[in-house]
Amino acid sequence: MIAERFFHLDCNAVIPECGHKCAKCIDEIRSVVGGTSGVAEVSLGKRGAIAGIAVRYDPDGTSDEDLVRVLRTLPTFYRGRFVPKVLDA
Repeated sequence: MIAERFFHLDCNAVIPECGHKCAKCIDEIRSVVGGTSGVAEVSLGKRGAIAGIAVRYDPDGTSDEDLVRVLRTLPTFYRGRFVPKVLDA
């Protein structure tokens, strides 16, 4: 069974103008999150006015908590980190 979660990635304290539009950041999100065990698909989008990441995954291979841990390490090219929050759990 595939689950889908939408994560808001708050990075405004680090990158105030962030809208998850930087190609380097997008590539890293897709590569790192997409390479996580159990992840089937990663897409960037919006829920209303909130920009974030939709992740489709197999809950037997990973969990919301695993995905939050992975997202907290991104982006690796800034000192600060994203503060991920599951919006539709």
